Amino acid sequence: MTREEAVKVAIEAIMESTSIIIQKSDEKDVMVFKFHKLESLDCRVSLAINGKVEKDCILTLEAAFPLLVDAIELSS
Repeated sequence: MTREEAVKVAIEAIMESTSIIIQKSDEKDVMVFKFHKLESLDCRVSLAINGKVEKDCILTLEAAFPLLVDAIELSS
């Protein structure tokens, strides 16, 4: 998937849902990315690898959007 396609998918996902969960695994690792829109323009972003939380923070939608696009691009 190209970056442009990932951006389109991310925009559609944000408009249609409150929470987005992306999971990808290979032979040895499992990555889970969670994106949750909050009541304001903020989003909660979480990244866990093999069950260990690597990142869990609240960001503005503007700051969180590129992370969502990256996760979509990596999952394809």
